[in-house]
Amino acid sequence: MSFKSLQVYFNGQSRCENELGKLLNASYESEKWAQDVLSFWGDPSKALLNSSWFDFGQFNDCIGYQHESFRGKYCIARFLPAKVKSNKVNLEDSHPIWTSLAKITKDFKSGLCVPSVCKEDELHKIGKDLINQHDVQLGNVQCYAPYTFTKIDYVFIELKTLNKDPAIIRCIDGIKVLTAVWIIIGHRNDMITQLFGDKAIMPNRNLWESTINNFITRYFRAVDTFLACSAILTVQTFLKLLDRGNFNLLKTIFIRYLRFLPLLSFLMMFSISNLPHILTSGPMFFLNRTRSTGCSRTWWSSLLFIQNFVHAEYSCMNYAWYLAVDLQLFASATVFAYLLWAFGKRSLIIIILVIFSVQYSIFSMIENNTLISVFRYKQPQYRLGEYLVGIAFGYLIYTSNGKKLRLGKFITLSCWILSLGFIGIHTFTRIWWTSNSTINHILQATNVEAWTCSISWIVFACHVLKSGSIIRKIFSSMFWQPLSKLCLSIYLIHFKYLELTDFNQKIVYKLSVLSSSS
Repeated sequence: MSFKSLQVYFNGQSRCENELGKLLNASYESEKWAQDVLSFWGDPSKALLNSSWFDFGQFNDCIGYQHESFRGKYCIARFLPAKVKSNKVNLEDSHPIWTSLAKITKDFKSGLCVPSVCKEDELHKIGKDLINQHDVQLGNVQCYAPYTFTKIDYVFIELKTLNKDPAIIRCIDGIKVLTAVWIIIGHRNDMITQLFGDKAIMPNRNLWESTINNFITRYFRAVDTFLACSAILTVQTFLKLLDRGNFNLLKTIFIRYLRFLPLLSFLMMFSISNLPHILTSGPMFFLNRTRSTGCSRTWWSSLLFIQNFVHAEYSCMNYAWYLAVDLQLFASATVFAYLLWAFGKRSLIIIILVIFSVQYSIFSMIENNTLISVFRYKQPQYRLGEYLVGIAFGYLIYTSNGKKLRLGKFITLSCWILSLGFIGIHTFTRIWWTSNSTINHILQATNVEAWTCSISWIVFACHVLKSGSIIRKIFSSMFWQPLSKLCLSIYLIHFKYLELTDFNQKIVYKLSVLSSSS
């Protein structure tokens, strides 16, 4: 049946039939607009020629098309092969679409561009009448319609905006989520390198790949970022409790401990069990055995959050050392929070002296070559300085809540440039160390605190000064809030997932720097 013959089915009883009749009549008269509309339809002949069982046609062209009273509406029609072939098709009076559809052996989906006034049930009824003339069945017809806001959507938006407490530091949510993503990328890169050697990651070829590689391998700075955010939030919590007069040291620390314990215990039992062996197979089987044996010996120190002292070199779920450091620094923060609450800004002098003392101690150990890198990375006494930077900024943020603080455009801009400049140079380049060993040692002793200070400034500027423009808008978006609550769970689970994935690998990785982050 040709398109000309189809016109007898449209008697104009409805607006849909009337518009379809106009379309087919214009097509028979070779009017350009009608030919354009029909070109937006899927083409079964071409799709079937390529062994494809769908042709979506031109979606964007269809929904944006207008000509006089015709407005394009995109639909998907599902055609089924006829149960019994009756040879109804008259080849002399048939459009190629029917001859093609008569050949299908399973469901075929095709895009249609129809008048916007047509409803799905109307199209299905008209289509059923037409399809009876051919060796094919019509399944269903579904049409695209842009969704509009409903009452539920407005309720959801209102619920999202209910919690607008100005004291809540929104920008930390975005920083935490993006930092968690950075950690996952870095751990994946590290695991590939450890399992398959440095040659699994191809050498850098250009400046772009070198920059991306620097970003991936500097992921250890994510720990400093998390500790800065943790310190800011911790001192806020302590000061609120002290102001209310209901601060209980043991209860507060115990609640923090329980926050970490359930998921960590579950993952540890999983590691010790035979499930990792059951879920993996391949040449890397021995690593599962090694880690399971290690967990059997060191699980207790991980559950007590002292593995960074007792089993610093290796412990069950080695990456969980961060939880121990966080809890230990959390406990030590109670002393400094009380000093800030009792003596105010005068206590900042003590905090600054402690920070410099920690830095000088680290510098001396580096100079004398007595600093053990794994201890510096995992033990709280070496990270106390950066944590105190976060505590100091957290105190300033807490005492500035509800106040309009202005530092002046020049000072604010200078601090932004210094912070972003340091973060950018330290993250994306290697032009950091000099030929002077003493200066290098000073930089090694102080760069962590400088990083923490840069992150803390961003939080302070976004929350208190309301500066930062697009950076503040991105970090403070409500989109990050639910994801931020999951950061700890993601951190604990992601490494186990990476282990299971890579332990199932049966060939050596051969990938580029860029694909290592995918």
